[in-house]
Amino acid sequence: MFTIIVLLTAVCGNLFISLFTLLKNPKSATNRLFFMFTFVIAVYLVSNYQINQQSTDLTAFFWVKLVMCIAALINIFFYLLVATFPKQRTNFTFLSYVIIFGTTFGLMLASLTGFIFISAKPYGGGGIPGPAMPLFLLHTVIFLGGGFWVLIKKFKHSFGIEKIQIKLFLLGAVFMFLSLLVTNLLFVLIFKTSAFIDLLPVYTLIFVTCISYAIIKHRFLDIRLVVARTVSYTLLIGLFGLFYAFLFAILSSLFISTSLELRTVGVSTTLALVMAFSFQPIRRLLEKITDSVFYKENYDINKLLYNLALIMASTLRLEEVTHGILNEILDKMRISKGAFILIEKDLVFDIKSEKYKQVPSFSEEEIKILDQSHSTLIFDELEESELKNILRKQELSVVAHLRTEGKQVGLLILGNKLSGDIFTEQDIRLIEILTPEAAIAIQNAKAYEEIRRFNITLQEEVNKATKDLQEANIKLQELDKLKDEFVSLASHELRTPMTAIKGSLSTILDGYTGQINASTKEFLTAAFNENDRLIRLVNNLLNISRIEAGRITFTITKIDLDKLIKEVKEILINLIGNALKFTHQGGVTVSVFEKDNMITTAVSDTGHGIAKEDQDLLFKKFSQVKGSYAKQSGGTGLGLYISKKMIEGMKGNIWLESEVGKGSTFYFSLPKAL
Repeated sequence: MFTIIVLLTAVCGNLFISLFTLLKNPKSATNRLFFMFTFVIAVYLVSNYQINQQSTDLTAFFWVKLVMCIAALINIFFYLLVATFPKQRTNFTFLSYVIIFGTTFGLMLASLTGFIFISAKPYGGGGIPGPAMPLFLLHTVIFLGGGFWVLIKKFKHSFGIEKIQIKLFLLGAVFMFLSLLVTNLLFVLIFKTSAFIDLLPVYTLIFVTCISYAIIKHRFLDIRLVVARTVSYTLLIGLFGLFYAFLFAILSSLFISTSLELRTVGVSTTLALVMAFSFQPIRRLLEKITDSVFYKENYDINKLLYNLALIMASTLRLEEVTHGILNEILDKMRISKGAFILIEKDLVFDIKSEKYKQVPSFSEEEIKILDQSHSTLIFDELEESELKNILRKQELSVVAHLRTEGKQVGLLILGNKLSGDIFTEQDIRLIEILTPEAAIAIQNAKAYEEIRRFNITLQEEVNKATKDLQEANIKLQELDKLKDEFVSLASHELRTPMTAIKGSLSTILDGYTGQINASTKEFLTAAFNENDRLIRLVNNLLNISRIEAGRITFTITKIDLDKLIKEVKEILINLIGNALKFTHQGGVTVSVFEKDNMITTAVSDTGHGIAKEDQDLLFKKFSQVKGSYAKQSGGTGLGLYISKKMIEGMKGNIWLESEVGKGSTFYFSLPKAL
């Protein structure tokens, strides 16, 4: 019973794997030859089992001859499979195929005609070799031994994942064929026994296990789904067979008898209904269980790509984009660590990492070597080189390039999988889809970051300039205060002696000190006038000092207009004095009128007039207009400034209207009491 279970398991495993491998890619030479090879092994297992089940010499001899024919086919299919694996192509000429298949078919004919074995005994009693046995052994050495030689040669020159695939294939094949030669050939020829022939399915099971492991762990022929479904369906068939056989046996013993054929029909119908309703739920359960084994690290690639797209579209901050992408792929793909190496002008300007104890560091030379490759770097697929040493040193499994419009933006580096598995085809495909999109997102984030940093820098410069201006303004205010204090002090100190001088000059001019001649009087009069002018200047300076110090206050109340005119005497003296000074022909007119609850006084002249560009200067401290019409004017440039301050202090306004060549009119208005 055990032998049959092992045989059925081995045969089903070989047939399922061979069929689904072929359907996965029927155009692949490797897939087609793998199908032929595993199918022939399945047929060989069944034929080999039949040898020990025969009770006559004739039937035992038939099955021995058939087994030897199939063995010859195994030799050549193994050799051809090895020749195409893993590159999926062959370099054989048509003549080569003629020689390979011609010698094989000739050997099969020799076996069927009794030249390899001339007789066989029933129940595994062994057989007697014929004259063609050396040819069979030579055929085995050439094709089976040649296949192993090619496989070993490929193993030595391969690297990465290809080396692992060949290693697993080689280990399984060596064990299976050595065991097969020992039990099916040497024991039969030397010890004259076929007792160990039934162990052959065990050898093929080990071979199938090696191939399955390569599929699960190392993407061999990329048929992991096939293996998962093969296992689940094999278990399903086995469970159903055992369960329903057991159930049928129990129900039969209770209800079925030779006299009650109706009960037989009822039991069969019941079992059929149970099978119909329970098959799909059990199938789904077994598929779920096998998927949890074969796809324990599986994820929905479309859902993951969608989540990554949302992350890249939701923000322009470089930190959020890079760390968001890394966290998502590390979590869903169960990767130990990862980082974005951002490159600008062939130099690393930043590294954004996740799950690293400290930020990884790379030398310029290492980045240059990594950047030289234009394809995704997978550690297991690299041959030994400086490039692979860099990945080994940094404990990296994958390095993918971030490029946009032919420009290198950076690198995506990923560590090992937490499960210890290598990166699958699905993993690599997702990374290759992700990297161009990530490169664009990072490039946009970098541009945004540059603008943001520029704005921050600009704001800092504006704040600094504002602070400098504020400090300079404070210093100017302090200087202005010192100046006002100096002017006030100097004016007080100057007015006293000038008043004394004025009094002395006035006494001399009035004749109190005796008679003076006309020439002396003229000089003394000029000195008196200039002294008087200086006194007025000092008074103006003192007024400015009082105004700017806030020591002059204005009380708004009802007042008689005649009294008001007396109070604004200083203003009128300034305006009328300026009008007379600049009017050499015509005259000066003073008028008063009321408008909009304001009393307005106008002082008009027929002088030279004032140009537009000079008008704004008139009401500023120490300012005088330029031009030929002002050359004879003299003055300090304080009169209009003082007038403006006094008028504004009384809630009034002062302005002018002027046109060059037609004269000027100065207006000042004061509010009328309500």
